[in-house]
Amino acid sequence: MAKHLNVDNASPQVKDFLKQLQDGEYVLEMAGQPVVGIVPPWQVDKLSQERQEVLLLLRQSRERNRALSEEEEERAGGRV
Repeated sequence: MAKHLNVDNASPQVKDFLKQLQDGEYVLEMAGQPVVGIVPPWQVDKLSQERQEVLLLLRQSRERNRALSEEEEERAGGRV
């Protein structure tokens, strides 16, 4: 889940900077190294939903593989 940071009391310079970031995706760097990625709010929600969908698929795959492994073990006569 994304963390929220209130900037109501931020300096005017910070507020102006944030307004420039409202549209589009950005990677902020320090000394040439990426530090943080910035995306629009609607994209944060979308990414969170996609993450949940991927986690569900992984769980389902793990369960299918677990069942398959048990079936293979039975066919092998319990030899593993």
